Amino acid sequence: MNGHWYVLEAPALAPRWTPPHKPEITVFGDNPSYFLKNASADYEDPGSQCLSGDEDSVNRWAWEVVLKKPSLGTTGTFYTNYTCEDSYGLIDTANREVIIRDVPSITLIGPTPFVLLKDDTFSDPQACCLDFAGNSLSVVSFQSVTSDEGVYETSYTCVDPLISYMVTANRQVVVNTEPVIELLGDSTVKITKGTGYVDDGIVCHDAEDGLITNIRPDNEEKPGSICK
Repeated sequence: MNGHWYVLEAPALAPRWTPPHKPEITVFGDNPSYFLKNASADYEDPGSQCLSGDEDSVNRWAWEVVLKKPSLGTTGTFYTNYTCEDSYGLIDTANREVIIRDVPSITLIGPTPFVLLKDDTFSDPQACCLDFAGNSLSVVSFQSVTSDEGVYETSYTCVDPLISYMVTANRQVVVNTEPVIELLGDSTVKITKGTGYVDDGIVCHDAEDGLITNIRPDNEEKPGSICK
């Protein structure tokens, strides 16, 4: 060596290659999700997103989510399929369970109209409500029936909480007065022995229905309901 020092620069190292992160789909909303059967409606997805990159880094990329959704025209259990692919060809998939239900059914227990006499107490026979799967649902009743004569209405409501669908039913309640029987003609009749007797008959009526029936001894009845 001639006594001179030389400074040599090391070649720059190529940055270390980091494999890309696989994209990941996040499904928003309830899973499973419940929907009301409706052949004329389109499935509305609660939403999803697909991201790739280091969660602790600002370098995050969003990718398009391809959605395959079910029809709402048939009851049953179906699935919404989600797929996304990044620029490296890496793919992620996800599913959402979709349960399609029909409306609940409500049935009155006991007669309608429900008839009771004035001053009697109305004991509500209530109603029964079942969801699409045959499970019992709570029924809320609304009624303001008094002991005064008149026509009232009770209302029954139940809700299927899974699809937020409400059904109602109504019952007519008639508070009636007792019918009254009145004799036609005199209440005391005197006849001569050996002569025939022809009864003048009776009439039966009440405040709500007016004349119910006009009955004669020969069972001839004029139009109207039978007085009991």
